[in-house]
Amino acid sequence: MTEPIKLPVLSMKCQKCVTRVTALLAVEGALGTLSEIAIGLKTGRPVFLLGSTLEVDGAIPVATPQQAVTAALSALEEQSHG
Repeated sequence: MTEPIKLPVLSMKCQKCVTRVTALLAVEGALGTLSEIAIGLKTGRPVFLLGSTLEVDGAIPVATPQQAVTAALSALEEQSHG
């Protein structure tokens, strides 16, 4: 995404952001990040947690940005063949 998304309610912004992507890379943050993770998992998108101490069922922990990209591309490839 390249353009800013401005909406009056955080949950609306999170929903709009998540539904515009095919995979999510979460960098530990605050409530918005947690909301985006939850929405991503609920909508069936692959979710990757970069360097996070969070343990979220269904989300995949990754240590480096390169590992995140590789894992995301692999998950998307599997989805396209499944």
